[in-house]
Amino acid sequence: LWGCAGVFAGNSQRDDPRRLRFWTFWSLALSGNLLLIIATDALSFYLGFSAMSLAAYGLIVHQGGPGPRRAGRLYLQLAICGEMALLTALLLRSHAADGAFAFVAWQALPMDGLTLLLLLIGLGLKAGFWPLHVWLPLAHPAAPAPASAVLSGAMLKAGFLGLWRCLPENDPLLSGWAEVALAVGIFSAIYPALLGLLTAQAKAALAYSSVSQMGYLLMLLALAWRHPQQAQALTVVLMLYGVHHGLAK
Repeated sequence: LWGCAGVFAGNSQRDDPRRLRFWTFWSLALSGNLLLIIATDALSFYLGFSAMSLAAYGLIVHQGGPGPRRAGRLYLQLAICGEMALLTALLLRSHAADGAFAFVAWQALPMDGLTLLLLLIGLGLKAGFWPLHVWLPLAHPAAPAPASAVLSGAMLKAGFLGLWRCLPENDPLLSGWAEVALAVGIFSAIYPALLGLLTAQAKAALAYSSVSQMGYLLMLLALAWRHPQQAQALTVVLMLYGVHHGLAK
């Protein structure tokens, strides 16, 4: 997806006098996105997550003007709040694991409510499901088209990947929170889709569509929490739906 969008960006940004700035932020966001995907420990994941999130601000405000600046300001505020919540949750998780940061070492540890809430807020702000989606309808219309593609198609998945990596596969607390997450996912799948039907701006409709699709991914994640014995099958479905959404965007 990054490659396809990059080829398009090479043509669309060819005559842009600020193309060097665009490609700088693009490369930083791409590097962060790839790092968090291959990370096997929380420190590497957080480094990649932060690099991707902060570099995306440069893509959102690239075109200049009051609209992109307003969208970028809201995005940056929420991104920093999300990273603070994520960092706190990772530190709490590492403390419970006697200082270990490897995701493998966290799988056997029970989850506590505060850490789970912080993870859902920190990673949910990036994933963009309701009600943590407020930056999406502003950021996507403001960003250049190739940036919109990777924002919705690739970067949003980082939130779900983080939840999948940081949370244990079979935990009683996750089973207890599954119904709440499922209800939020159902509402997030339906309500933003209705808002997208009412908007007259194509890229705003794209943003609401992404929020809706993130709701479906949250539903699948909640079902995996509720039925841990089917986690492997639901993982395959989650991956296929994530790839489908990325290519569609």
